[in-house]
Amino acid sequence: MVDSIVSFGSNLPNDFEEPTSTNYVHIRIQQRNNRKCLTLIEGMPADIDLKKVLRYFKKTFSCNGTIVNNEENDEKIIQLTGDNRSQVAEFLKEECIVPEDCIKIHGH
Repeated sequence: MVDSIVSFGSNLPNDFEEPTSTNYVHIRIQQRNNRKCLTLIEGMPADIDLKKVLRYFKKTFSCNGTIVNNEENDEKIIQLTGDNRSQVAEFLKEECIVPEDCIKIHGH
């Protein structure tokens, strides 16, 4: 699927072998206005370059995005404009960044 990108860290990290409550990647939607929403991606593995992933998302999904810090647990969250939950989950599975059973999609 992605030939032009060098690597997102395609080998699976050891902490994703058995899913626990702490190593899930949560993909959520947050409503802003009537028709506007944000896609939030939390719990990405630490060895992944989030800037490269965000750049790929912005280019492929034709949306804007940013990386924000979660104040509660000092974790980084990727925010994308629009509802891109299914595309993000498919990308994480296809590039072997996160196993399929460690991805949780929240929202309607």
